[in-house]
Amino acid sequence: MDRARATCWRVVAGALALWCGAVAAAQDAAVPSTPTAEPARAAVPVPERVWIEDTPNDDGRKLTVRWLGADGEDADGVEVYVELATKPDGPWLPAAGPLPARGAWFRDLRSEYGPFTPSGTEAGHAVVVEPLSLDPIAPHRLLELAMMPPGDPRRVLGEREVEAILGKGALAKVREIIAAHGVKERAGIAGHVEGRILEEVSYFVLERPWYARLVLRAPGRARRIVAAEAPLAPQQNLFNLRKLNNFVFMVLLSAVVLIMIRRARRNPDLYLRRIPGLDAVDEALGRATEMGKPVLFVHGLNPMDSPSTIAAVNILGEVAKKVARYDSQLLVTCADPIVLAVSQETVKEAYTHAGRPDAYRADDVFLAASEQFAYVAAVDGIMMRKKPAANFYVGYFYAESLLLAETGAASGAIQIAATDSFTQLPFFVTTCDYTLMGEELYAASAYLSRDPLLLGSLKGQDWGKAVIIVVLLLGTILASFDIGWFDALVQTY
Repeated sequence: MDRARATCWRVVAGALALWCGAVAAAQDAAVPSTPTAEPARAAVPVPERVWIEDTPNDDGRKLTVRWLGADGEDADGVEVYVELATKPDGPWLPAAGPLPARGAWFRDLRSEYGPFTPSGTEAGHAVVVEPLSLDPIAPHRLLELAMMPPGDPRRVLGEREVEAILGKGALAKVREIIAAHGVKERAGIAGHVEGRILEEVSYFVLERPWYARLVLRAPGRARRIVAAEAPLAPQQNLFNLRKLNNFVFMVLLSAVVLIMIRRARRNPDLYLRRIPGLDAVDEALGRATEMGKPVLFVHGLNPMDSPSTIAAVNILGEVAKKVARYDSQLLVTCADPIVLAVSQETVKEAYTHAGRPDAYRADDVFLAASEQFAYVAAVDGIMMRKKPAANFYVGYFYAESLLLAETGAASGAIQIAATDSFTQLPFFVTTCDYTLMGEELYAASAYLSRDPLLLGSLKGQDWGKAVIIVVLLLGTILASFDIGWFDALVQTY
């Protein structure tokens, strides 16, 4: 009974399956079949205009590729590549990218164009490219290929690639440049000769017009290639417009200094802020004269090209004039031979100016030592043996400052220090009677001599500092309100 029931259900299920299959076949016959087509690939947006222009304010080594458009909503995910070539049909060399189609705005090239960069979105997109950085025509690569031996297989392959880009005989021209400098092998090229060779090779590469094109790519979308309107060769620029504002500021500051020098010549008693350490110079020299003891002038360790050393020599001249008038002995210690020679001439001229050339002794200006702590040991020994009544520490000092000043204080001398080394100022302040800090070192020669040239320069610099303070305050206020034109005006680049 159960077996008969199961067989009956199987017959019913089979009949139902046959009926469903017949219905489906009838529907397929009623509707004509069509092949399934793949969805069309959307193309990336095409820029409205692409062109190449010379990058200003350089020495003729850069080009700027600019384009307009292709920055709408359909530019999402699109990447832009810039390629360069010396021929309209290539070979093309990758120069920049990938760049987002929505980025690289021309207004952001302020570092290249300076404060005259056009602002606003209408300026479009831009990227700066440098042909000399492209491989395989970078100057150092051309030099290496030209100097390879004839049997080197890399030279043959590289020569074909270079000539395809720069034209037939390109490496032969590079070899002529090398031979003109008398170079026969790569190992014999000196550093300065190699620099001149690379410079001439660079001019050879840059003398031809360069073609540019954009390659726009996006995943799942057709690639687009857009060529620039016309080729262009980089041009050298005689004037860097990025620094025009610096030139204007320099002219204005120079005019202020000249005006103040003229005023100082008419009135040598221009007001200067009182500096107690300089007012005490006469007191210290007078005490040394009364006690019959020498005056010790200690230079810092920096060489003659240091501004602090130059200022120290100027102060030495003024101190030497006063010492000559007081008929005292002046000892000057130096740590550099050039500083020694300049100091000797300065002291000799000061004695002559004071009418006491016979009192000058060349041995009193001497080289104590050329090493830091050997110099300290020599000067400390002089302090303990000679017992000078006045010590002057003028210039740039390092770790030796406390050793010198502490020994001088122990010897009982009046000590006057002047330095722009902010790390050593605390030691001088605690051990010396008077300390000239920072810019007071540079004002000291004008303060002591009242020379119109120095005095006018000092007053002009003070006016310049006042203007800088005003500019800082004004710039802070404008930046707080997001006003950017003033920032571009005072940018130094």
